Amino acid sequence: MHRFATCLALAVVTAAPASAAEIRPANDITAVTVYPSGASIVRTVPVDLPAGPSVIILDTLPIGAEADSITVEGSAGAALEIGSVATKLLPADEAKDPARKAILDEIRGLEDRRTDIQDRIDALEARRAFVAKMLETVPGGFGRAIGAGTGGIEQWGAASKALGDDFDAIASATRTLERQIRALDEQLGDKNKALGELPPLSDRLEVRIELAAAAPTTGELVVGYRTPSAWWVPTYHAQLATGDAGGEPSLAIIRRGEVTQQTGEDWSGVALTLSTARPAGGTAAPYLEATLAQIGYSYSGGYAQDQMVAAPPPVPAARAVGGAEPQAEMASQQAAVPIEAQADFGDFRAEFKVPGAVSLASGVGSRAFRMATDIGKPELEVRAVPLLTSSAYLTARFTAPSAAPFLAGKVALFRDGAFVGQGAMPFVAGGAKVDLGFGVDDSVKVTRMAIERAVGETGILSSRRTDTRRFRITVENLHKLPIRITVLDRMPYSEDEKVEVVRLDDTTDPTAENVDDRRGVMAWSFVYEAGESRQIENAYKVSWPAA
Repeated sequence: MHRFATCLALAVVTAAPASAAEIRPANDITAVTVYPSGASIVRTVPVDLPAGPSVIILDTLPIGAEADSITVEGSAGAALEIGSVATKLLPADEAKDPARKAILDEIRGLEDRRTDIQDRIDALEARRAFVAKMLETVPGGFGRAIGAGTGGIEQWGAASKALGDDFDAIASATRTLERQIRALDEQLGDKNKALGELPPLSDRLEVRIELAAAAPTTGELVVGYRTPSAWWVPTYHAQLATGDAGGEPSLAIIRRGEVTQQTGEDWSGVALTLSTARPAGGTAAPYLEATLAQIGYSYSGGYAQDQMVAAPPPVPAARAVGGAEPQAEMASQQAAVPIEAQADFGDFRAEFKVPGAVSLASGVGSRAFRMATDIGKPELEVRAVPLLTSSAYLTARFTAPSAAPFLAGKVALFRDGAFVGQGAMPFVAGGAKVDLGFGVDDSVKVTRMAIERAVGETGILSSRRTDTRRFRITVENLHKLPIRITVLDRMPYSEDEKVEVVRLDDTTDPTAENVDDRRGVMAWSFVYEAGESRQIENAYKVSWPAA
């Protein structure tokens, strides 16, 4: 078996000899690798080649296929050379759309049958009109015949009966043909509906592969190309077991890939792989221009109390939706096992091979696949920002697996089997920590109260205005188990040497300052025993020159 390959995507060379056999073999999409932007398509082309030159023609590629990405490789039973790979645009043609052509042929056949039946109905209608006219003339003719003594009652009675029988036969035949017309109309309606459901006609791309075989042989070509019209986005299910019944907490992150394709060609029974590689994200770092620094000067004077940044509006509390899923199972039943993709991790990409053959039509929505499940032991804590909301939120911190990063995407959050809402998974590199919120914790009560505000003025020769504020935060753990509770609050900060901000001595020492590089944001994080309550004091004074 001889193997051959070419990485030549688009070659412009001399035309194949006039004697070259042109072959249009069947070719099916057998494998697809989908990226966050774009996809790589693989078609398998069985070939039966004569000795000498031949041209393999593939005329079913969608116009969105990137011509400069086409590659050809394969194997054959005899020595085989690839001369060139060339492409050209094929305008839309319904005659080259087998599915559309088949339906149109059926529609034309049904319309021809309908026309034939309608012609027969029209002929019967003409005959019915003639018989009706004859029946109208029978009484007059009968009267004249009696007066002239040229006909008897029996003769005219027989004529009248014959006309009546003929009229009835015509009506019966017409009704039968009309029922056939209705049946044909129903079939035409179904066929026109099927025609309307086909993707619209579009231009295609023809690929011509020039080959030269040393002897008659059979083999297989593998034609690959890229398309920008397919993509996948990561989504996640985060299932937290809090261990509130005495067990250890656990967190399962289920990775899912949601695939959409609008390539203009259906994928039927393909081997599907989802890759985190980003071929559409550029190949090199961008060029950074130099920046010239110039000296400028601006000043705005005056200090006012309203210079302090106002708090943003309160964040609405998450609302639990639905209830716990039933857990009881019959002893004779076994839980269904979800099928997951086979993971293949590298230093620069992760690939997930979806098991089995996958079918996905073009332009009909998306389809989600379960990729992998990561299970770990989370660090649980409750976080509260009483300045913005009275609710406290359960948070789980976990370490991303080192094998593959988490790409940014939506995450559905479940706490002890109950759906608590939708969140967002940030991009997390392997080995990094990430926090996910799992909704309101009603067993932690946090209140913030302003206990003092004093505005005054100090100094004689150089007076300054002052604004002193004190707040008391009360935290209570109503859980039956100890839990870490972190409270966030803030005090103003100044970037002007004339504005001074002083933390007062009665402030409870924070466990962290400038949280997440946010100046003035402080955190108090403690483990609270079951039923424990604490008070946190936050007090500061701001002063600035009097106007």
